[in-house]
Amino acid sequence: MKYDIFISYRRQNSFDTASLIAEKLRHAGYNVFFDVDTLNAGKFNVQLLDVIKNCKDFILILPANALDRCSDSEDWVRQEVLCAMQHNKNIIPVMLAGFEWPQTMPEGMEELRNYQAITSAGHDYFDLAMKRLIGYLKSKPSRFTRHIAVWGCTAVAVLTIILALLFYFGWRVTRTICTNVATQMSSCMGALDLLADVNNDVEEAVSYFFDQIPGATSEDIADLEKGLAMSIDKAEKESERYLKSVPQPQFNISAIQSIILGMRGIEKEELEAFAPYYVGMFDEVKDLCESVRMFIDEQLYNKTSRTTLEVTSRCFRHNLDAFYYAYMQQLSLIPQECRKTHYSLSGKWKNYPNGVPFGLSSEEYENFQLQEMTRMDAELDKIGSNVNYEEQQLDDMNEKLEQLDQQTKALEQSINETN
Repeated sequence: MKYDIFISYRRQNSFDTASLIAEKLRHAGYNVFFDVDTLNAGKFNVQLLDVIKNCKDFILILPANALDRCSDSEDWVRQEVLCAMQHNKNIIPVMLAGFEWPQTMPEGMEELRNYQAITSAGHDYFDLAMKRLIGYLKSKPSRFTRHIAVWGCTAVAVLTIILALLFYFGWRVTRTICTNVATQMSSCMGALDLLADVNNDVEEAVSYFFDQIPGATSEDIADLEKGLAMSIDKAEKESERYLKSVPQPQFNISAIQSIILGMRGIEKEELEAFAPYYVGMFDEVKDLCESVRMFIDEQLYNKTSRTTLEVTSRCFRHNLDAFYYAYMQQLSLIPQECRKTHYSLSGKWKNYPNGVPFGLSSEEYENFQLQEMTRMDAELDKIGSNVNYEEQQLDDMNEKLEQLDQQTKALEQSINETN
């Protein structure tokens, strides 16, 4: 059988792509030679050279480092390329991801880099690359073969292409997506660890302020207010700087990527919830700083004010711990080799729970989160207790004032009667 197109490839790193291209071309009606039998390393199959001599188009699949072995005169890819060049075939190099032309080309193959090449770097651009490839061919598709493909084999062809794409690009795409997601999430957790330091500094400044208030003179209080205000200014600036350095993540998950992540148990909705939660942690510290300013402006230096500020700070920590457990739950679903940013940054983190491993069940991570929420509710109850206590004190004071007022009126009436 006479073939119009010869596909040359290395079995390592390019077989799937070569097979996929051959299948696409065949179903488009082209006569394609694609050798699927294993060649012996020592003896080159001379019959392949006859196929090359009689074809019109020569497609060369080039994965990373494809030409490294072409300096060897026995290399079969070299022999195929030289045969195509010697017989003036229409050579179309197809460069896969990672391939670069070497600075020094193998002897006799120097002109190869001058042929019109096609880049096929990923599944998102594969169909476009195929259209360009077909546009460069000198061969014409067989009308009979094309009709058979259209009417008899369309469903099989589509299924074959989809499966080939999933197998060939599946892991590469999964790794790229997971690495992007893990990197953004881990970078955000690094920024939140620094934000936790800011929160701790604010709580420490508030506690010091209220410790010094009893017995302080008006001048002392003015100095304390100034010092606390300076601490709040610093906290707000640091918080803004950390959010600016690691802004809200943009995952931009496409429908196909969502399916791929879903196969690993990672839900798109969970990732979309991560971003606003992350920014919300910065809002909590901002609200804490604004509350401190309000108490300073109103000079509300009582027990309830102190409790409110300290509880707000501790609630931030519980909320952050719960967020950390949710982060670990999501990262556990991501392949270990995609977590490089986490391993690089986590050794410096100071404010997250210790000893939380990857690989726990979802229920275990969720139980950790629930515990933190329970602790936060207990902290909030303290504010309510203090408010109720002070309200009771105020009621007692009002009652005493009312009694005193009645006693005063009774005394005035007695004096008037005496006069």
